[in-house]
Amino acid sequence: MSSRMRAALAVLGAWLICSWIIVGNVSVCSAQTQPSTPAVGEVQFVPEVPRTGDKLQVKIQLTGEAVRAELTWSINGQEVARSDYYGDGKPVVFDKPLKADDTVLVSITPFDGGGDTGRIIEKKVLVRKALPEIKLLSQSVQNQTYVAKVEASDPEGGPIKLILEQGPDGMKLDENGNIEWKLNPDISGKFTVKVKAQDERSQATVLTYEVTIRWQK
Repeated sequence: MSSRMRAALAVLGAWLICSWIIVGNVSVCSAQTQPSTPAVGEVQFVPEVPRTGDKLQVKIQLTGEAVRAELTWSINGQEVARSDYYGDGKPVVFDKPLKADDTVLVSITPFDGGGDTGRIIEKKVLVRKALPEIKLLSQSVQNQTYVAKVEASDPEGGPIKLILEQGPDGMKLDENGNIEWKLNPDISGKFTVKVKAQDERSQATVLTYEVTIRWQK
């Protein structure tokens, strides 16, 4: 068989090997394919967009003859950890702390049962700054004035700006998280309030809640 014919019989990178047997005037080909090499398929970080303080994991799909993989982890170009994956479908956990602007790189080497390796796959992700945190501490009506208190913070200690994104006419919010709204008998019903906590990089978290005003007769 010519080399051109052999090339034509290549299927997904595996050679088709024929043993020719002549039976009368009929040629019979018994075909087998060579075992595929160990390989890495899909690789996915969890979470896909990690932030400061997150516990980073990676999901790995092994293909071909791969039965396990060795992982090398680097942060900003410096190796910091190694771990193993045995094809059980469980995410591999990276147990090092993450901070904003870190670049995490994982190099994955697949192995078959005999210890042979396949092509090394690399995947990296940029760690982003943690989002601001905001919560409603209290709310009440005092002297026909609705008052509330919200608290916001930056997990990384940076400054936070509070913005009243939505609220009824006359509602005010100061820089310390104090909300005031003068009431009168003409004001009644359900009102939506949205307060945004924004950090120095314009990342924001929005607190949304509802205020219901009913007057007793």
